[in-house]
Amino acid sequence: NKVFGVFKGVPDVAIYRAIDDLLEEGMLARKGVKYPTLWIPEKRVRPKSTGVPRRPVATGLEGKLKAFRKKEARRRRWKAYQVFPDATLHEMMVHKPLTLDELGAIKGMGPKRLSKFGTGLLELIAEG
Repeated sequence: NKVFGVFKGVPDVAIYRAIDDLLEEGMLARKGVKYPTLWIPEKRVRPKSTGVPRRPVATGLEGKLKAFRKKEARRRRWKAYQVFPDATLHEMMVHKPLTLDELGAIKGMGPKRLSKFGTGLLELIAEG
């Protein structure tokens, strides 16, 4: 990094004085009470929100499967992919299994996932 150590040899007092001068001139602003930090006024830290979601919201069967996965993940304190990954979700949407055997044939739906989630998933898929 080209800026690392750029203030080596500069006395601390000079750095503090420069920061105080920038604060007085309004080129820096102090934010926070307990642990104040310095900010550049009028400069956004995050881009302005457009109000449009970044990803389209899933609807239909995909939305139901994702909601099921999210609910089960939260209940078990898992990550969503640990319930079943996106590839398995996609395969369920394409093949729309109606029995536990058909669901078990989908890649990623092993015996453990089948026993934990199989019945609930089949109900969702049947509803469409």
